[in-house]
Amino acid sequence: MECFLYDRCQHVFPPIFDPYVLSPLDHMTGPIHLSPCFTFHPDNPHEAVLALEIGIQRLISLLPFLAGNVALSRQLQSKENVREVQPATLEFLREHPLFKVRHHNMSISPMKPGPTLSRDVMMTDEFVPTETAMAMGDQIPIFRAQANAMRDGIIICFSFYHMVLDGFGFCNAMKCLADCCRSPDLTSLSTDSCKEAQARRTIFEAALDSNTRQEQHSHFGEYYGDVNATPNITPESPISRGFTLDAARVESLQNACNALLRRQSDTDVVLSKNVIVSSLMWLCFIRSRYRSLPTKSHSEKDAIPEKSCLTMAVDVRNLLQLPLSYMGNAVLGIQIFTEPEAISACPVQSNGESIVAKDMSSNDVAIIANFARQTQETTQKITGTYVKGEISHRCASNDWASYARPGDISVRVTSLIE
Repeated sequence: MECFLYDRCQHVFPPIFDPYVLSPLDHMTGPIHLSPCFTFHPDNPHEAVLALEIGIQRLISLLPFLAGNVALSRQLQSKENVREVQPATLEFLREHPLFKVRHHNMSISPMKPGPTLSRDVMMTDEFVPTETAMAMGDQIPIFRAQANAMRDGIIICFSFYHMVLDGFGFCNAMKCLADCCRSPDLTSLSTDSCKEAQARRTIFEAALDSNTRQEQHSHFGEYYGDVNATPNITPESPISRGFTLDAARVESLQNACNALLRRQSDTDVVLSKNVIVSSLMWLCFIRSRYRSLPTKSHSEKDAIPEKSCLTMAVDVRNLLQLPLSYMGNAVLGIQIFTEPEAISACPVQSNGESIVAKDMSSNDVAIIANFARQTQETTQKITGTYVKGEISHRCASNDWASYARPGDISVRVTSLIE
């Protein structure tokens, strides 16, 4: 693959803003960069890239924290592994520019002659603007963009640090960027630094009743947040794989599960596609894990954990009365446990390969339906009081490390937008 790179936006001075401590909800999120990509086929690629560059400059001027870095906090003395957002230095921005353009000698469409893009290649460091290892450094960039100029279009890849933005927040950032690209002289957006700070203050105050807010101010300081601690767990580099689910087959599975549950009970249960897909992922995941075990272990009692855990991300903006424009993390991981009975439902040959029928069996439908119902009922029981309790627990903890310690058979999923 032949490609060459231009660094852009280097002439922008480092944005100035006051450092701030990440909220307790931010600290409950994984310390990784996520890299969404968008494909465009503009009539004039050069003008499109220029408009994007100008739009990013305007976005950063209005929301300067997006150009900042995450580092160990200098503000909260009594806690370990507290992170805060700090302004980046000019040297750091020169080494890791906000916007890059990379040209690739390949096509997006497989119908074009010559080399074409594959999904595995698109998730490499040549296409995404931040390297995987940067999420484990002392200074972690929050937001970066890279325009990949192909022979038949442009692929714009972003990287955002999940401890600062959740998926909803990133979508808000993209809406703001679109406004900036359309109107380069824009002077205001749906959110700003003051609104973001007020939302974080609401999250901190959610942990306390009205009689202890003065105590909170004295404990967390002016910014609600010098720690010399080093995280005791280093997250592994994520492995990304793209899967495409047929919408019609997902809907068919949803209908089959709903019909089965209606026959089993008198209640009119309606399962969402979100819990259906999450349960399908859970089933595939634990069977894959079981299949990877040595054949001799399949008969051992301790080879299969007693419980399997699904962690579902639930948006809590409404429960905490946060503005929908808030970009920070407002999701809570809700754990659902079940016995991994689905493992034994998948026969295994002597060579360790699972026997998978072409069509899903009625037993599989029942497993997915029951687990989806359990998942939906659990997430629907989440209240503002519960969320405040989780925030309070994190605030009271001496170690705010975000690294999860899942069980042997577990899966974490985000929410679908239906």
